[in-house]
This record gives sequence, structure tokens and C-alpha cells, in this order.
Amino acid sequence: LLIQKLEDLDAYYRIRRQSAKSLWKLKAKEAIPALIKCLESDPHESVRWEAAAALHELDAREAISALQQAQEGDTDELVRMKAFEILKQFKVK
Repeated sequence: LLIQKLEDLDAYYRIRRQSAKSLWKLKAKEAIPALIKCLESDPHESVRWEAAAALHELDAREAISALQQAQEGDTDELVRMKAFEILKQFKVK
């Protein structure tokens, strides 16, 4: 249900953001593909930021490419900075 809420762009952004946070607290590694998609395309910056944080907490190294794209081209400075911090912790140059 949380993954469905995360992917539901008709849902209020706070619901999607809380879903991302809940998924990493539950250590739901099966949510990684949905979190990557969210980081790449959610229209709300706070949801993208929370998706990045969730990917970090889940140690989702398969998200490195999406994090690099966010670092280089996200429209929100906080999302770019979060992606940079995560990549640094993942030791990606």
C-alpha cells in the first residue's frame, strides 16, 4: 500500500513524502525501484528529497545513476545537495 501511495501522483504530496519515509523505516528494499522513479520524476521537491533520503537509508547503491542525475540536474537545490551528500557517503566520484 505504501508503494502504491508513493507512485500515486494524484495523492497529496505529503502522503507521497510520508510513504517514502515510512518505506525506509520499514527497511522495505522492495520499494527501491519505486523510490528511484520517484527521485527521477515526482513533481514535488520534498518528495524527491525524501526519496533520496530513503534510498540512502536503504543503502540502495543501484540508485547511484539516479542520484548522479539528481545532483547534476534537479530543479531544487536541496535535492541536488542531498544527492551530492549521499553520493559522497557512497564514495562515488
